[in-house]
Amino acid sequence: MSYLRLRMKSRQLVPRLKGIRLACVTFAAAVGSQPSIVCAQEPSPPDTAVVQWAALTNKPRILDSAAAAAIHYPALLREAKVSGEVQAVLVIDTAGRPVDRLTRVISRSHDLFSNQVRHATRAWRFSPAMQDGRPVGVELPVAVSFRVPEDRDVPLREISVLSADSSGVHVVTGWEELPREVSTPTDSADIKWAKLVVLLRLLSLNPNADTLAKTCVRWSDAPRHALPPAMMSRIRAQYADVVNADACPRTYWSMTVLVDSSGAPVRRAPRGHVDPVWVTIGSVEPWTRDLYVITAYVSPAGSETRYYCEASRDERGRWFASCEMRATTLH
Repeated sequence: MSYLRLRMKSRQLVPRLKGIRLACVTFAAAVGSQPSIVCAQEPSPPDTAVVQWAALTNKPRILDSAAAAAIHYPALLREAKVSGEVQAVLVIDTAGRPVDRLTRVISRSHDLFSNQVRHATRAWRFSPAMQDGRPVGVELPVAVSFRVPEDRDVPLREISVLSADSSGVHVVTGWEELPREVSTPTDSADIKWAKLVVLLRLLSLNPNADTLAKTCVRWSDAPRHALPPAMMSRIRAQYADVVNADACPRTYWSMTVLVDSSGAPVRRAPRGHVDPVWVTIGSVEPWTRDLYVITAYVSPAGSETRYYCEASRDERGRWFASCEMRATTLH
């Protein structure tokens, strides 16, 4: 049968089906409630009643609290160290799913925060809320706190915690202080490796803009505390112009070559001197067995910059370091 003939028959069939349904409904109403008469009925609309969360005696369970707490901190606001809050209301249907089009944001500190909340709550799942033995929709208040740390000289860890009570669901996402496990170092070799990776990290930041200045490194606040030879050889393999503390010159004189009218050199005259740049390891505090907190200093001519650094060891035993500038003091 051709496509055209099939299409014509389908158009003829639609009014017949409508007529049969209408006749069935009319006949059923005429004969009353006879059990032998069975007619197709239109599906009833779903129950749209929504119950307040606080009015429920038995609150629905969050099926995956870990996933529900995974509200990511917007990277732009994290780098700008912006904290904030979002207050929202979700409507949970009888199957335990949020109805996205009914989500309302009551208040927000920033649109990026509310966007993250909207995106995350779409995936939340609850057990069906029951009232009088039947599932009902629920209006659920949600409060999300975004906390970004200040510049504190302690290790931090990222957190995302969810809790629920009679007032709604509360989520805290951001960072908190990492608990300290040890107060004294357990292995002197660990301290040396932690210092070394921090020194290499600070040298990679290239604090010396004047290539004439020497970069001198020292192992502590002591004036001429030189690095162990093995550690210094590792640094020299990567940075040939670095000088150990016991061999660091006090000043570095640069020379200017004077020439005559023909361009021939006449003599060399001192142009001036450049003070060496010092990269110094300060205090070293063990925080865990695999994490050390180190204060370091970089002192170019005329100023000193303090750095907060963390040296950590991974599961393979490799050491890594990260440093953040804290303050610069002019001499």
